[in-house]
Amino acid sequence: MSRVDDADLVTLTHAGTATEAHAIVSVLHAAGIEAVAFDTATTGIGVSLRPGRPHVPVQVRQADVQTARETLQANAETAAAIDWSTVELGEREDDDPPATPGRMPPAARVALVVTIAVAVIALVGVIWMALA
Repeated sequence: MSRVDDADLVTLTHAGTATEAHAIVSVLHAAGIEAVAFDTATTGIGVSLRPGRPHVPVQVRQADVQTARETLQANAETAAAIDWSTVELGEREDDDPPATPGRMPPAARVALVVTIAVAVIALVGVIWMALA
């Protein structure tokens, strides 16, 4: 946002995740409305650390509240009207075969075994020290 006094900001809505909040901000920016998502409650891990329902406030200037609400409503109506069965995704651009689900690369298997072994050794060491 450009230089805006904090007193000018009001909460327009609360999003369930930081990603959703930033998508809302993008829709508003595309319409020429300055908006901010305050997603510090997730501390970058994608999980809300606040008790209760997760929410990320999206704020706009007081003067833009009505226009922002109308913009989000119009966007929701447009999104609901899309017939996703008619959307063409195109062809794959690479020649790689699709990944086989459930297959772990050999290096990852070795790393998993080593990690489990270290964890077991550490657990045995803790139990040994507790009994000594």
